[in-house]
Amino acid sequence: MPRISGARPKSRRRTLAAVSSLCAVGAIAHAEDDGVKLSLYSGVDYSSGDYGQPLDTDILYVPVSAKATSGEWSFRISSGYINIEGPGGVIGGGDGGVIVTPGRGTMQITEASGIADTYFTVKYSPEFENLGVMLDLSTKVKAPTADENKGLGTGKVDVTVQAEMSKFIGPVVPFASLGYRFVGEPDTFMLNDIWIASAGAAYYISNKASIGVSYDYREAASALAEDSKEIFAYLDLKATKKWGVVLYGVAGLSDGSPDFGAGLQLKLTAF
Repeated sequence: MPRISGARPKSRRRTLAAVSSLCAVGAIAHAEDDGVKLSLYSGVDYSSGDYGQPLDTDILYVPVSAKATSGEWSFRISSGYINIEGPGGVIGGGDGGVIVTPGRGTMQITEASGIADTYFTVKYSPEFENLGVMLDLSTKVKAPTADENKGLGTGKVDVTVQAEMSKFIGPVVPFASLGYRFVGEPDTFMLNDIWIASAGAAYYISNKASIGVSYDYREAASALAEDSKEIFAYLDLKATKKWGVVLYGVAGLSDGSPDFGAGLQLKLTAF
């Protein structure tokens, strides 16, 4: 969306940690010179799909997040409650997508719930007023707060670096993003680092309403799953100066995606 609303070398991990730390220091330093805007988010997300298994897996995710913005920098922390009901073998969900694991799928439906993984995101959004172009550069770190024994997460840290570009052409805003995720590998099965990408457009009906659609791609982290390919559509409404809501739907185009999904997000601009 546009701006609206095998073993891995240890040296690469250290480099990523250093980049994340520098971004955070830059954001804090910048905040000293500019006012800070705080936004709070919550909502509900539901998806269902078989992910290449005989039975469907249903995932209910209730996210909670806070975002502080100062000038060209923003910092966001997000987590939530997650419930997974299915035959096993599908873990995760929410902000990071799902992962299909080996040897866990059965013909018996089980259910697990609890705290989801927690994500820390630092974003730098430089202004290019003369070009009318918006650019977002972000680093996202996943803290493994979801219970891996319940199949709610992998129990490992992930790091994602991503760039997104968009541009106003009248009321239309085409956008595209490209990112790479360094996936933490559990002790019991193998996962691969992955590419993620998205492309689409938004249309501003007014200064209080917009609609948009995108094609989203996520490479499979597991050899047992297909790459995720989805169509995502949304309606963004600004109800008041402080309150906003986003309604959205997802249609899966591969076995690596849910068959369908839907949800809403509420936003409160605290100050």
